Amino acid sequence: MHQNLPRNGVVIDTNTCTIAGMDRDVERVVEAVHGMSDVTDLESLQALINVHDVLEARLAEAARRLDQEGAPAVHGAVNMAH
Repeated sequence: MHQNLPRNGVVIDTNTCTIAGMDRDVERVVEAVHGMSDVTDLESLQALINVHDVLEARLAEAARRLDQEGAPAVHGAVNMAH
């Protein structure tokens, strides 16, 4: 069954999650994560752990920058500490 469930500016589809106005690069990452099959080998697991570390650093940097710019957030502060 195909569903589109809009919630707080986010449209959740069966395999994708698209935030209105999201950068195309971010949208591709979201699509890739939702489209992944199960990890079945240690090499793939290690690659995912490595990219997770990079993604976590990018998230923290983006949150810090947006917080410093005073970007409004839908549910409270943008700061990762909140």
